[in-house]
Amino acid sequence: MSAPSPTVYQPSDLSEEVINGKKTKNALVTNPQTGGLSFGKIPPNSNGVSEGEIYLKLGLAGHGRQRTGAFGARHVWEKHKGDLGITTPDQTPMIIADILSEGVDILLSKTDAARPIALNTTCGVVILERKVIDQVTSYSIVSAYGKKNITGIVIGKLIKPS
Repeated sequence: MSAPSPTVYQPSDLSEEVINGKKTKNALVTNPQTGGLSFGKIPPNSNGVSEGEIYLKLGLAGHGRQRTGAFGARHVWEKHKGDLGITTPDQTPMIIADILSEGVDILLSKTDAARPIALNTTCGVVILERKVIDQVTSYSIVSAYGKKNITGIVIGKLIKPS
């Protein structure tokens, strides 16, 4: 018996009610530029970072004052909408897709090598986290924010979504 398919949201589905909810944290959000699930791909490289597709989950806003466990569209909307210029929740996937445009630098952070960073010097940054499901490596979008000057080791250029 195979695992159930994850719930999928279109960007237009991200209302205040959905974004403020606590359910379906692992639901995927489609890329508004392609209509597919991938927001790009980490390329093959010689830095020990596995190649893999990048996905946006609905996520969690986090818990407590420090917002521990936060990730995905809910976190970006709650914590970073101001510095990214997002005025409604349904704009969140488009801003992320804009940052994750083909050819942006993929960096390894000096402080957290387990979380590659996509840096677009005109839009901002996206923080990624590696996930392995059924022996397939992919990356989940943890956060995005408007900072445009992050340091790290460039490991490659983002590949357009499959």
